[in-house]
Amino acid sequence: MNEEDLSLPGVRLRGVGDDLISFADNTIIQRDPVTGAEVSSKTLSLRLMQGIWPSERHIFYGGNALYWAVDQRVPNQIAILKVSLDGSFKQLTIVNLQEGEDGVLIYDAQEWVAIGLTGTEPPRGYIVKRVLLYNTETQVLEEIEINQNIPPSGADVGWRFQIAIMP
Repeated sequence: MNEEDLSLPGVRLRGVGDDLISFADNTIIQRDPVTGAEVSSKTLSLRLMQGIWPSERHIFYGGNALYWAVDQRVPNQIAILKVSLDGSFKQLTIVNLQEGEDGVLIYDAQEWVAIGLTGTEPPRGYIVKRVLLYNTETQVLEEIEINQNIPPSGADVGWRFQIAIMP
């Protein structure tokens, strides 16, 4: 089955693990993968949605949750949130932004959450400037040194970036 096999007018469907969901305003709707019909929904607190950094369009769909960054009261500081499909959430870590970092990309795989901090760097343009890895089991945040251009994918595939994590 591909994206064109199941479409609902005005609804953007996303896969999160084995679940098919749509997310609009502040409501997560789990859907039947065959018909697209609503199976259940969870409305999130508007307070949880406030301050999404850098904008409300920056919500990322992971293997079993949604992720986004929230602007903190401390200048140049963001918190990374993991929001489960049942509406529960957890602050994973706090990130101190460096000069020129004005966007974020978040991707998860197994116990790792990759946080790409983006910005513009002439003449290369929009790139991932810094990569942080957060281990959800050990709760340790570490920076991966990158000395190359990592361009993010386009909007059509969710603004992701690719890195390989080798044991």
